[in-house]
Amino acid sequence: MKPLGLLYIASVLETEGYKVGLIDCVDPEAGPRSKGTLGEYNCHYIHSDEIEKPFAFRDIPRKFKRFGMTPEEFRSRLRALPRPEVIGVSSMMSYWYPGVAETIEVLKETFPGVPIVLGGIYATLCEEHAKTLGADLVIAGRGEKAMLNLMDDFFDNHADRSGFSDQLDDMPRPAYHHYESPSSACMLTSLGCPYKCTYCASHVLYPEFRLRQVAKVVDEIEWYVRHHGIQDITFYDDALLLASQRHIGAICEGIVERGLKARFHTPNGLHAEMISPTLARKLYAAGFKTIRLGFETSDIERQKDSDNKVSNSGFSRAIRNLYEAGFTPREVMAYVLIGMPGQPAEEVLDSVQFVQDRNVRVSLSQYSPIPGTVEYDKAVRNGFDGSDPLLANKTIYAMRELGMKFEDYERVRRVSKEGNQRIMCNS
Repeated sequence: MKPLGLLYIASVLETEGYKVGLIDCVDPEAGPRSKGTLGEYNCHYIHSDEIEKPFAFRDIPRKFKRFGMTPEEFRSRLRALPRPEVIGVSSMMSYWYPGVAETIEVLKETFPGVPIVLGGIYATLCEEHAKTLGADLVIAGRGEKAMLNLMDDFFDNHADRSGFSDQLDDMPRPAYHHYESPSSACMLTSLGCPYKCTYCASHVLYPEFRLRQVAKVVDEIEWYVRHHGIQDITFYDDALLLASQRHIGAICEGIVERGLKARFHTPNGLHAEMISPTLARKLYAAGFKTIRLGFETSDIERQKDSDNKVSNSGFSRAIRNLYEAGFTPREVMAYVLIGMPGQPAEEVLDSVQFVQDRNVRVSLSQYSPIPGTVEYDKAVRNGFDGSDPLLANKTIYAMRELGMKFEDYERVRRVSKEGNQRIMCNS
């Protein structure tokens, strides 16, 4: 996990002569690691501390935690820096905003008077709410050009930016040199997604679907492998397999042709319907090690309602193709949604059973209403209070808004975990 947006912004600013520093507050290699590493694929646990629950969570039988470096370590890092002239803060999930608010509070306390700019996914989807957290400016949408223009204005720099392009292939590579010795990298081979699933905000964050040039993608991979010694590369794409023959299939061919030895991971979920026998073989040959499939549910009616992008038969066919290509259950997992409006626990259990019957492990993905989506608008019409993004937290929404019983949630988790363990023991 890396703040790819910040790394692109940093590289753009540095290319134009601005001096940039980076603090990644959830870099597991920078903070305390009391739980140690996961071992496989250079993964680490992220340090966490249990903290007091927000009042809104008072009746939810779950712990509330802060993940990443402690506030004390964050303050120590800041005090070791020269006084900055502008500070940029990024954000992700909308219901993580309490951490953003705390970050801004510490920054103002440490560097009073320094202007703070807030951007990222939360700032884009919840712009008006983001303006209440104390930042001096909120940037909604892509931040590379906006931040460059802001810095030019701040420093009275009259450079001509008419030729600036925010196409990923036209920008310098993400600024991974801000990490002392990164063992992994995240990257994009495309932006956006042409699908408009009712629960997903990808089309809001990136209105246009754009594919990068294959050669430049392979060049970037080679740069990470040969010049940084990076072993694990994660693709952040929302639609990695679209136009696979001329895109990811060709990228895999380039990786093999150049002899690039790395492990590739797909945590965002792949479109199972697009995994042909040929593509499965190319993914295997290139070194893909973490195959995550977006399945959501085996319920046919709900599949149609959400966008009908994957069918039960298409999922089964994809698994057959992956296993015949050489993948094993250790590398393949499918996301199953839990907590969708009107979704009974039995439907989730049926979906879990469907996936595990095909010798595939399940990762339960809790539903959360995301601003800008069809499902969010539907939730508001049904009485959901969207004024506080914290109320969209996946656990609190499922239990309070939808009335999902904690024991039902725990039952699904237990069944899923037991099935996964059986699959791993037999693989």
